[in-house]
Amino acid sequence: MAPTLRELRTAKGWSQTTLARMVGVSQTTIWYIERGLRRPGPAASARIAQLLGVPQTAIDWRAGQRSTTENEPTNAPQGS
Repeated sequence: MAPTLRELRTAKGWSQTTLARMVGVSQTTIWYIERGLRRPGPAASARIAQLLGVPQTAIDWRAGQRSTTENEPTNAPQGS
């Protein structure tokens, strides 16, 4: 099974905000991508893979697990 974006990001020791700044997207976007609620566009997925040092096809973009340790964006959907 391919590693998730969150697994690859945390292995580098990067926060969502750090990765977002390097990619040129918001932290909210990374939050949604990690949870499988959004897919990155072609340019963003290529940049993310490049920064992480893996091919785009080596990232499981669909996987996402809600983390209680990550800061949730203020406009993130709330569970009921």
